[in-house]
Amino acid sequence: MFDNKNIRFYNWPEFHYIELELNISFSALLLLSRNNEEILNHKMTELENAIKNDNLLSSLDGSDGANYFSQQYEYSVMTIKEISQKQRFAMVLTIFATIENHLKRIIGIVETRRNSKIKLNTSLSKIQNYYNFLAKEFSITSESIISLFTMLNDQRHIRNAIAHGDGSITGTQIANTDYGISVAVNGDSKQLIISESIYVEYLLKTSQDFLDKLLFEINSKTTPIQT
Repeated sequence: MFDNKNIRFYNWPEFHYIELELNISFSALLLLSRNNEEILNHKMTELENAIKNDNLLSSLDGSDGANYFSQQYEYSVMTIKEISQKQRFAMVLTIFATIENHLKRIIGIVETRRNSKIKLNTSLSKIQNYYNFLAKEFSITSESIISLFTMLNDQRHIRNAIAHGDGSITGTQIANTDYGISVAVNGDSKQLIISESIYVEYLLKTSQDFLDKLLFEINSKTTPIQT
């Protein structure tokens, strides 16, 4: 039986396309992330099995074993770990670019429909500017939307560390250690490590929830177009 409880009806037809694009974008990113992780996990498992079944390695002790491992396997282990980091870093940048793009598209529709114009504050990020404009334009007071935006905005320092320093953290910048995030400290140097894909999936879910709720809240404060 057809269930229409989950169908949304938008006052502005453009919002239907925004919703569709949101769902496709985040579904594609989630699938891409999981496929990448699966491939790398398979490669690492193959390598670990090769190490485990290497009779020569198991027969060597001390420095001989360490030297053999270094020459035979260490490069491959480090390469897989580096690919994993690069892929997760790339996903974080893509997610924030996706948020920014969808907010910008919503604003473009709002500017056209309501004849209003966003004024960018150059001291703020584009995402913060876009959100501030929409929050003011539509008097957004939903605690859920505000909380989701705050959660995302709190992760911008991680996005910035990746974008501007390949994960290098400087000064007093501290990374959130939740969701598979850690910081490797070497003297005065700090390096962001995304040790688990759960962080990428956390960002994906939070971003989609935020944009989905924001779009529906904006729609509730518009009027249907008269035809």
